[in-house]
Amino acid sequence: MASAAFFGTLAVIVVRFLRAVPRGTYHHRMVSTTAGLVYAFCLYLPATYQAAGQLPSKLAAAGVLGPPTGADVTGLCLRWSLELWVVLTAEHAATVVVSTAQALPVTPARPRRRPWLAPYAPATVAVLVFVGLLATLAFPPADLADRADGGQGAQTILRSFLVCGLALGVHVGGVARIRTLAVTLGGAAYLVAQSVRSPLVLVFFALLVQRMNARGARRVSPAEVARLGVLAVAVALAAAFMSVARANETRGLGLSTGEIVAQVEADPVLAVLEAGIDTLDGYRLARAVAPEEPAHPGDLVNVVTTFVPRALWPDKPTTLPVDVSARYLGYRASGQFLSPVGYLRLMTGSYPGGLAGLAVLAFLAALAVIRVHGSFWEVLVTYGTFRFLLGGSSFDIYYVLALAVPVLLSRALVGLAAQAGLLPPEAVTAPPPARPGLPARSSGP
Repeated sequence: MASAAFFGTLAVIVVRFLRAVPRGTYHHRMVSTTAGLVYAFCLYLPATYQAAGQLPSKLAAAGVLGPPTGADVTGLCLRWSLELWVVLTAEHAATVVVSTAQALPVTPARPRRRPWLAPYAPATVAVLVFVGLLATLAFPPADLADRADGGQGAQTILRSFLVCGLALGVHVGGVARIRTLAVTLGGAAYLVAQSVRSPLVLVFFALLVQRMNARGARRVSPAEVARLGVLAVAVALAAAFMSVARANETRGLGLSTGEIVAQVEADPVLAVLEAGIDTLDGYRLARAVAPEEPAHPGDLVNVVTTFVPRALWPDKPTTLPVDVSARYLGYRASGQFLSPVGYLRLMTGSYPGGLAGLAVLAFLAALAVIRVHGSFWEVLVTYGTFRFLLGGSSFDIYYVLALAVPVLLSRALVGLAAQAGLLPPEAVTAPPPARPGLPARSSGP
């Protein structure tokens, strides 16, 4: 029954999304669809693999908890079904709120301005890529074993200009243009070579949102779905390759590139699950330590304080996942994924509080996706939702805000150059077509 409830909830999510695609309102279902995918592939699938003894658990290695049993997985399925329905309900509430607001009479006002990024998108992409390349040459990434150490925030933000440029370029131009395709492939190859996974996923989300928006209200063809599916699998396998490469370097395993590829090919599913997808371990860890932990509501402040350089604040508090991982797992600087509900449970001090926090965040995320649909900010909001659902940390919210900084700064610089007459006319693009509006009435959760 528990598994049936879980898969029934997933079926509801899939059907809602497929019904929304031909109407051009897929973004109304984006948060719940992302949550369903994460729960299916990052919670349920690892749970079945761990219960069968095919996937190692970091909790078992640390002597904290043994792997889940079949009965544990059954109990977790009931909880996961409840949590997904919380997300579905919150998303539906956001759709109703926006639909109601659009139905209200509007006083005539100033004409609506073009999207802020649209007029100078090509020039903004050029600035982002140029600054990112310079920052990467001037401040190369730290060694893999030291990337979790503090004091690298400013350099990381400067290097993130590059990935923001790649993502924005894909979003505004797709990969049909040879120049954009070449830059994107070159940037992706560099990210893979540096074993940097998160930026590669951001570029994928930029392409995903761009293709969905390009189709507009038309039905996405089976060929398009197949291409996006193949690309998603390729990104997952690339992440698995990078994880094995990182372990090879940090642990001194001495594997060659061919041996790493062979290890991934031997069991692709297991390789992907071992590619740093620790959502299940974090969920179970948070559940186990919750009775011993007080509420940690102050951790949300880290969304803002993480921007403060550690050089100015040497005793800056660590985030909750880092703190919990250090005390229970013996980690040094990095943090174990806690999962969204695990993190929110520890932050609020109870499981009902965690569900309430999940409802609030799902509502805000769905509201944001609907409001910024058609702009580059949709990419960041969607990617940020995925990051938080995968990991569960205030750092995930900070990370997305930090990605917005290069875009805002570059667009401001380009705007000043345009006002000074320094940009040629071809640097200015026409505004994008109007995005599809909300239906007058929404279709139920």
